[in-house]
Amino acid sequence: MKLWGGRFEKETEGLVHTFSSSLSFDRRLALYDLAVSEAHALALEGCGVLSEREREDIVTALRDVRGEMEEGSFRFSGDEDIHSAVERSLVERIGDAGAKLRAGRSRNDQVAADMRLYLMDSSARICLRLLELMRVVLVKAEENLGAIYALMRAAGLRSVALLPYNEASAAKYAWLDRPYPLVAERQTPAQLNEMLAAARREGLEAEIG
Repeated sequence: MKLWGGRFEKETEGLVHTFSSSLSFDRRLALYDLAVSEAHALALEGCGVLSEREREDIVTALRDVRGEMEEGSFRFSGDEDIHSAVERSLVERIGDAGAKLRAGRSRNDQVAADMRLYLMDSSARICLRLLELMRVVLVKAEENLGAIYALMRAAGLRSVALLPYNEASAAKYAWLDRPYPLVAERQTPAQLNEMLAAARREGLEAEIG
């Protein structure tokens, strides 16, 4: 489905279609576009643009499209972007009711809503990955305390003050009024003493403070 060119007498060149198409990268917005479209259908029913039956048909079709996209069987057909692909599929499945979904929203509105949901979801997943990376780094650091202190000494450091790794960060989280996610991993006095001994073995002046 193309969003422009309706007055042209001939098909546009393939190169022009390739240049104007964003489907190769915006298809990752597919599930978010479907969610936004489903919410918009409910809004259109609420203001009388869609009947209850039309809204039900649209939501059912959108969920069918979602299932096909999740399993990888959805058929793209010369679509310019993921939004036009969804609209084309709706019209093919339920006719004119599918075309009514474009009422009351611009393409910019649609893209902005899709991107917002995508970024919220991606940010949450990235944060979980970063927390896991932090835990791995902490484990490796504890397993290789001697190597860390040797590098510090090689860099010219002569002394080090050891703090429980979570306390400074916990204070920052408290300032932001957020729970600190690693509070359960607070270091014990024995662990701190082990770090103290490892630093001193490498010739560093070390203290807990």
